Amino acid sequence: MINAFSLIGSHGQEKDHPTPGRSSAWLAHLDLIKYFYQSNLGTALVIEDDVDWDINLKVQMKSIASAVRSLTKTPENVSAPYGQGWDVLWIGHCGEYWEEGFETVVFDDVAVCPQTSYNGWAKQYISRLPDGRRSVYWSNNPVCSFAYALTHGGARKVLELTGSGQGEAFDVKMMGEC
Repeated sequence: MINAFSLIGSHGQEKDHPTPGRSSAWLAHLDLIKYFYQSNLGTALVIEDDVDWDINLKVQMKSIASAVRSLTKTPENVSAPYGQGWDVLWIGHCGEYWEEGFETVVFDDVAVCPQTSYNGWAKQYISRLPDGRRSVYWSNNPVCSFAYALTHGGARKVLELTGSGQGEAFDVKMMGEC
């Protein structure tokens, strides 16, 4: 099945195809998202099994929820913790593009990696953000899928848009579709 998935796509057209290892990871994401969607739950948080997270994740997510509600201009009478004006929250990633003009909600978070300690490929963008503070904004180039949240409707969209493979990796395909 993994080899078949890695070869899905129009023959005769130049398309990137995931390697067998990436196909396996891609299918795992799709299986989990299908399970969530069929469970008819409102939201889900997906955290990859090799992620090292902060023990204060629950406290951080409360602050992120408030920032998401502010960014999406969620009315006070909506009880959903993160509001309903989103499909995918890209919470854990390995890089993201950010510019001064982006509508951004910023809040203090002592757990944010100091910019001087960050050595990833997105250092030029991270250095533009306030140090020691977390930023929530409409994504432009999220890469990696270490952690993401989905609404029920967002899960349906992700399944429709990424379910046929046709790309180098799940996160890259999801980024391109977002």
